[in-house]
Amino acid sequence: MSFVVCSYNILANAYIEPRFFPHTAAEHLRPEWRMGALADAIERRAAHILCLQEIEEETFALLERRLAKLGYAGEYLKKSGTRLDGCATFFDRSQFTLGNVHRLVYDDGIADQPSSGSIALLLELRHDARTLGVASTHLKWQAPTTPPDQRIGLRQARQLVGALQPCDAWIACGDFNATAATPTLDTFWSAGFADAYAARPDDFTCNSNEIAKRIDYLLYRGPLSAEPHALPTIHATTPLPSLEQPSDHLAISATFEWH
Repeated sequence: MSFVVCSYNILANAYIEPRFFPHTAAEHLRPEWRMGALADAIERRAAHILCLQEIEEETFALLERRLAKLGYAGEYLKKSGTRLDGCATFFDRSQFTLGNVHRLVYDDGIADQPSSGSIALLLELRHDARTLGVASTHLKWQAPTTPPDQRIGLRQARQLVGALQPCDAWIACGDFNATAATPTLDTFWSAGFADAYAARPDDFTCNSNEIAKRIDYLLYRGPLSAEPHALPTIHATTPLPSLEQPSDHLAISATFEWH
């Protein structure tokens, strides 16, 4: 039986500063518009599993109310410390039942650098006679010139891979703040993961700093195949958010099939 998984960094309202979005109309940055537009866009995805990053508690409550009417259940984990956002995963209760939930807070501080507060939300879902692990996370951004031994995102990736419990298959997804040819993603390749969008290298997911790139991933391992869903074309100055795209990232999704 096939199922659809969607991963989406929805852009926390707390992080919106208009100067960082020079190509976006002011009305498309207002929470009053974005929250409704995001909820509509997420409902239209009709995915069986929805993994959301940069989601604030009030946004989770809004989506939980709307998605519950469509048969979804959801789990939420806020980042630690003073951070205002976190990760949420919703799943279609007609297709999946919930097993264990693991809430991972990364222990990623070193020397005089405190832990970042970043997290990963790991769910064990039962799909017919199979168990599917789903990990959603938002890894820490650092400048590409940061030496590997100082990269927080790399330490987080290693901790996430180390936290995966036995399941028939795993999907690890989210905003990894790294491109495919980096030590951060090498961590997942070495752990046996494949990239659902590997055959679509020009499907970019964001254009922060006016550089179109893909830093959002749907990775999988185990007896699964993946058919990615094509993304709209974006360029360096494509407005994000916009009337058509209510976040500064594009949602990515794929149809997965058990072998």
